[in-house]
Amino acid sequence: MLSNYLEKIDPTTTHSARRKALVRRFVAEKLRSDGVFLLRLVASNGGDMVACELVATLWADFVAESARRADAERPLLKGPVEEEDDF
Repeated sequence: MLSNYLEKIDPTTTHSARRKALVRRFVAEKLRSDGVFLLRLVASNGGDMVACELVATLWADFVAESARRADAERPLLKGPVEEEDDF
């Protein structure tokens, strides 16, 4: 169910191994089992369009948060740093 929505929102999710791993993290970290259950309720009561919009918003937030986290973990300096003696 969720993969169908994500494929409509972002077609690259099904073609890239990195994106598939990101989708697994999205389900495991962001939605968890309660979120998936609620999305099923929304889809059955509100329709696929409402559920797809909800997944699109949650996915965009998750991707942006993941990008910020990756930028924060990136070292500020690249390569070895040579120290100068002050003598």
